[in-house]
Amino acid sequence: GVEMPEKGEALLPDPGGILESEGFTLVDSEEPDTGSEAGEEARARPDGTIRPEDFNPTLYALDPRDREYVEGLRAGEEARDIRTDVLNALFDRLEESGRPDRQREIASVLGQLLPNLLSHGWMQVVGYMLEQLEEIRSRAHLDPEAERQSEATLVQLASPESVAELVRALEDGALTPTSRELAAYIRHLRSSALAPLLREVETTQHPQIRRVLQEAIREIARTSPQGVFDLLSSDDIQVVSGAVRLVGTLGLPQATRTLGKLLTSAPLPVRRAVVESAIELPSPELAEALEKTLFHPDRTLRVGAAKALGRTGHRPSAQALREALASPELREADVAEKVAFFDAYGRLAGEGGVAYLSKLLHGRGLFGYREGSEERAGAARALGR
Repeated sequence: GVEMPEKGEALLPDPGGILESEGFTLVDSEEPDTGSEAGEEARARPDGTIRPEDFNPTLYALDPRDREYVEGLRAGEEARDIRTDVLNALFDRLEESGRPDRQREIASVLGQLLPNLLSHGWMQVVGYMLEQLEEIRSRAHLDPEAERQSEATLVQLASPESVAELVRALEDGALTPTSRELAAYIRHLRSSALAPLLREVETTQHPQIRRVLQEAIREIARTSPQGVFDLLSSDDIQVVSGAVRLVGTLGLPQATRTLGKLLTSAPLPVRRAVVESAIELPSPELAEALEKTLFHPDRTLRVGAAKALGRTGHRPSAQALREALASPELREADVAEKVAFFDAYGRLAGEGGVAYLSKLLHGRGLFGYREGSEERAGAARALGR
């Protein structure tokens, strides 16, 4: 119930107002002639009136060294992060056992402070609070009710509604934290926040926000890889696509079998995500699924599968690539697609592909027919590989 001060608010009231509130009356500081009647009258001024001369600085003067010392104390107090000091005091008391009533009260205070600080955009402070709360819960014995309150607060912050509201505030400019401040907050969210975060990454139109969210998601996923695996079976296509890309980014080989299945049966957006991630996950099982994708009707999938096979170094896939190079469909494809297939074949075929590529480059048919310029250029590129 405490009203939080806004940034830039003056914390010290007007000194003159303090004096007047205490019943003093400020009078003119001009010193009258002491020999006149006015001077005698001024000397007999009523009680409760003061003059600046009553605070003669010469009576309280400091030598330069003392003045420098006091100035240092004042500057240090102004620069002190009082908010963090207060939070540290709360966490110290929360960690003490034997006072369950106090632990419950502090847990309640933290539950109110976290959303309050978030609304002010103080992401770094909230991230610090979450970090401290996690450490205390891992090593201290909290009262069951205090533990329940803390858990409820963390669950609320990681809920889909809270995550969606956070992203909307970032997109609208209502919150403008730095990348580091935002990451410090998001990386301490629960693994339950992965699904809504992945959904927001797939849908947001702001590249900067997407990049920061991706960095924070990776931090969460590193501590909870099982949460990523669970999302691969989600009914939400956007969540599955994001989880697939996350598997590739983190290099989690445990998921290659699942990715292979998704590449043969999942909706097209998910398959495209699998092809992107396959480059980072060399696997025989995944390579077999990629070979089948070389003949898929979708051009993006075909090109992606060829590039992924070339990068993974799975040499047995050279035969499937050679069959694709000889297919009528590839002869009708555009230059970029042909280059992707020839490049992948050159990477995998090794010495065994030299004769075939040389024939494409130099060979002539019975009536002097030669391969087209695009095919010959692709063969030359593959020979270079």
